[in-house]
Amino acid sequence: MNFGKKVRAKLRSQFGESPMETLSLLQNKDYRKLWGSEFISEIGNYFSFFGVIFYVIDLTRSQGIIATAQSLIAVVIFQVVPTVFVGPFVGVLVDRFNRKYILIVANFTGFLVTVGYSLSTGLAHIYFLVTIHSLVRLSFYPTRAAILPRLVSKAELLQANSFIQISVQFSRLLGPLLAGIVLYQFGFVTGFLADGLTYLLAIYIVSKIKADLRPHASDQHVSSLKDIGLALKIVSKRPDLKFIFGSFFLLLIAVGILDPLLAPYLNARFGFSALEFGFLLAFSAICGGVAAGILITRKNIHGKLKLISVFYALGGTALILLSEASYNGNLVFLFIGAGLLGIVNVGLYILTATFIQETVNDANLGKINGFFATLLVLGQLFGSLLASWLIQHLLVEVIFTVIGGTVAIMGVFSLMSVKHYHWEMEVSSPVIHTGKAVMGK
Repeated sequence: MNFGKKVRAKLRSQFGESPMETLSLLQNKDYRKLWGSEFISEIGNYFSFFGVIFYVIDLTRSQGIIATAQSLIAVVIFQVVPTVFVGPFVGVLVDRFNRKYILIVANFTGFLVTVGYSLSTGLAHIYFLVTIHSLVRLSFYPTRAAILPRLVSKAELLQANSFIQISVQFSRLLGPLLAGIVLYQFGFVTGFLADGLTYLLAIYIVSKIKADLRPHASDQHVSSLKDIGLALKIVSKRPDLKFIFGSFFLLLIAVGILDPLLAPYLNARFGFSALEFGFLLAFSAICGGVAAGILITRKNIHGKLKLISVFYALGGTALILLSEASYNGNLVFLFIGAGLLGIVNVGLYILTATFIQETVNDANLGKINGFFATLLVLGQLFGSLLASWLIQHLLVEVIFTVIGGTVAIMGVFSLMSVKHYHWEMEVSSPVIHTGKAVMGK
C-alpha cells in the first residue's frame, strides 16, 4: 500500500467517507480552477477594501469621527444604489450568457477599477470608482453560485461550498495581514495595484475552465423583464425562500449599519490602524475557517433553516460583545465578538448557498441568486442611511447594542417560525438540472 492509500485509509477510519469525498472533489480540475480564482480574488479584495477605508479616514481625520463615519457611509451608498437597479438584470445575464465569459469580463473591469484607485486624488474619485467596483462584485456571487452545480454533483454541493468557504476564510486570514502590512509600509497606490494583479491572475485561471458554462438554448431568447418576473414568481410561491430572502434583508440592514461604523469606531476607541484592523479580521477568519472545516466533514445537514436562525442569534450576540468591549476597555470581548462574526458569516453563506443550489433548478439559479444579491444590497443601503442618522444622535456602542439585541431576537423569532410553519418539510427532493423544484403541500 503506497503512502496516498495509507492516508486515505486513515482518514476513512477516523472520519468516515466525507473527507474522502472532499479529496475526490479536489481532483475535479474545473472545480479547483473556480476555487482558485475565488481564493486569489478574495485575497486581493482586502487590499482595495482596506485601502478605500483608510484612505477616506486619512482624508477626513481632521474633521472628527462623525465626519469620517458619514464619508464612509457615502462610500457604501455609492456602492449599493446602482446595484439596486442593475442587480436583477445581472442575474438574468448569468442565465443568458456564457458564465465563464461573465467572470472574465468582471475580473478585467475590476482590474481597471484598481488602476483608477491608484490614480485617485479625492473623495469624488473614490465615490465613482466604488460604484463601478460594486457592480463587479455584484456579478461574482450569482455567477459563481450558478456555475458550481455545473461542476459538481448535487450530493457534493455542501462540501463544495464548505471547501470554498475554508479557502475564503484562509484568504481572510492572509488578505488583511498582507493588506495591512503593504498599506502601512508602501502606501495606498501599491495596495490598490496589488489587488489589480489578483484580478489578472483570476482571469487566467477562469479562462482554463473546460466545462460548458453556456446557458441552455431554451433560456437565451426570453425578455429580461419576464426573467425578473419569473424569479419573483418562484420566490413568492415558496415560503422557505421568502423566509431566507426576508430574514437576510433584515440582517443586511444591520450589516449596513455596522460596516461604515466599525473601522472609525476601532480607530477612535482603540487606536486601530490598518495593521491592527487586519489582525482582528484575521482572527475572525480563523474562527470562520474552523466552522467551515466542521461543516465540510458533514455529507449533508438537515434542518438548514433552523440552523440559519441560530446563526442569526449568534450574530446579534457578537454585536453586543463589540459594544461591551468599549464600555469595559476589554479587548477579549472585541476578539470574541469578531470570532463569532466570522463563524456566523461562514455558516450563513454555506447553508444558504447550498439550500438555494439544492432546491432551485439550473436554468433559474442566476435569476434567483441575482435577485437575492440585489435584495441584500438594498438592505445594506437602508442600513447605511439609517447609520447616517443614528451616528448623529447615539454613541456607536449604543448603536451596536441595540442592533445586536434586535438581530438576536430576530434569530429566536425565526427559529420559532420555522418550527411552527414546518418550512423545512415543504421542500422534497428537487431536481436541479431539469428545471423543476418539486414542492410538497
